[in-house]
Amino acid sequence: MRQLFFLFILFYSVNLLFSAPAITEDCPPYDKEFNSAKDSFKIVANGISSRYFYSTVLDESCQFGLLPVFRGGKWGYYNLKLNKEINSCIFDSVGIFRAGETAEEDTLFFANVYYKGLEIILDREGYMVFNALDLIVYTKNGKKGLEYRSEDGSIKFTITPPLYESMSVEDLMSSTVGYGIFITKKEGKFGLVDVVGRELLPFEYDKIFVPDLEINNTYVAFIKKGKYTGICNKRGKIFVPPEYDKVNYYATTGITDDMAVRFAVAKGKKEGFYEVGKGLIFPCEFDEVFYIDHDGDGGYVLIARNGRYFGIYPAPGSSRKADEGYQNILPLVENIRLAMKNGKWGVLDARSEVVLPFIYEEIKFVDYKYYWVKEKGKWGSVDNKGNFIVQPLFDDVKGQMASLISAKQKKFWGLINDKGENKTAFVYERLSYNYERKLWLCQLGKREGLLDEAGQQYLAPEYDKIQEIYDDYIIAKKNAGFGAIDHKGKMIIDFKYSKIIPLNHGQFSANIKNNFGVIDSLGQTIIPFEFEDVYPIGSDHFVVQKEGLKGIYSNKGKQVIRIEFEKIIDFKEGVSKVVKQGKTIWVDIHGNEFKENPSKKKRRGKG
Repeated sequence: MRQLFFLFILFYSVNLLFSAPAITEDCPPYDKEFNSAKDSFKIVANGISSRYFYSTVLDESCQFGLLPVFRGGKWGYYNLKLNKEINSCIFDSVGIFRAGETAEEDTLFFANVYYKGLEIILDREGYMVFNALDLIVYTKNGKKGLEYRSEDGSIKFTITPPLYESMSVEDLMSSTVGYGIFITKKEGKFGLVDVVGRELLPFEYDKIFVPDLEINNTYVAFIKKGKYTGICNKRGKIFVPPEYDKVNYYATTGITDDMAVRFAVAKGKKEGFYEVGKGLIFPCEFDEVFYIDHDGDGGYVLIARNGRYFGIYPAPGSSRKADEGYQNILPLVENIRLAMKNGKWGVLDARSEVVLPFIYEEIKFVDYKYYWVKEKGKWGSVDNKGNFIVQPLFDDVKGQMASLISAKQKKFWGLINDKGENKTAFVYERLSYNYERKLWLCQLGKREGLLDEAGQQYLAPEYDKIQEIYDDYIIAKKNAGFGAIDHKGKMIIDFKYSKIIPLNHGQFSANIKNNFGVIDSLGQTIIPFEFEDVYPIGSDHFVVQKEGLKGIYSNKGKQVIRIEFEKIIDFKEGVSKVVKQGKTIWVDIHGNEFKENPSKKKRRGKG
């Protein structure tokens, strides 16, 4: 994500002295106090003068109260609200702030700066933001803190002083936001500290831990005070106060907007539902709660269990009565729900009105439009009045969102239409529908082939395996080797490879006897089969590995970076970031080695 973000704001990082005026946002008024003897000036804000003299400021690039300033040959930001420099003037160049991500609370803004050749992101408060996984937990005098160190050790920043008894890296961030949270202990209590050192959640909890789940793209943590549990989000905002014996997560959709999050909570042995921002929406009076559904009238109902039986319970304040006595209730789909009563299945609508009576051994709502019911061990279909459309003749049926339905008779599968008419013979061990390609994968004996959407033969069943279907070719296995055929079954690539992986430009990574190489769509060798590994880097190049060392080939089969590096990190503009003898360096396609990226020198501001 950070790499994508760097590309997003790269244009704006080029020498702001020559850039167009940036937007100004939330920038307090200020004056300049000029000193002719020093040929520089101080910043005056709120009647207070800055501590230092500056030779240049970028007035039109002031954002969020942060004014770009220049002194001692380096750039920094002056916080006009706090009347102080942020991180001092240490940067080779500075950038303007741009929206980087829309989060659930607000829009995040970042700017990029350069320090000794290192590209760094600042947030809107001027804090340096590093990926959580790039930070190091260090120990001093028995206490822990956070710091950043570059790979070669030449750059080090202290993020937090050594204040904490413990710090564990727990990634509570949304998968698209380059931000991290540390679960931290201080004076015997736990809190949350972010990657810039801010204490987001006060140190007053006995335990904080992260569940293996994600709710509406928002990661959460459980917080405990004594025996009671609650939930907070990645920003330290309390979702559920720690007042419950148990909290489980539930996120319902379709009832409220996408940001509504609901949690099942328990007090004692009784459960209810808690909604963020509203509190308890169902009191803790059920033996077990499951989920919340539409009620068919614009409101919602709770599916819960008391004793042996399930029920459908209206929201508090509703005039509707509870509907109880079920042995099972499934979630609402297309405004109908399947339920079991007295050992038989039936169908209810969203308002709990009976659609199909409770007389069936089993019911499937096939493809969200057909009621298939089981009677005396056989499957048939009925309309919404219970009249049979297809007589119960089949041992099993499966809907796969296709125009035909797969059905089973006497151990074998075939295809039928919605009237029950046979469209294929019942001879297949397996039938599965590829919705994207509109083709049926069929298995006849031990061989696989393809049928078209109407059930006609598309590709004869003569392959050990149909691995993947593409627009122009199909990867298949035959006689214990993988190859490729066109859609008429004509062989394109011989069946002699242990593995084939499609790449860009009609090329394939392939494996023969544990040796990797690259071939084209005609089976011609592009990169010889003499490597331990081959994988793409960018759209036109490949990393190759031989005897534990790595290099780079082009998609034309030409070696562009010699094979002598322990690690290839990236490859851009003819320059590769690599690790050699434990040190990170850059090497270009001519074999020249550099201690820093030569490409960035061209993009860096001059100050």
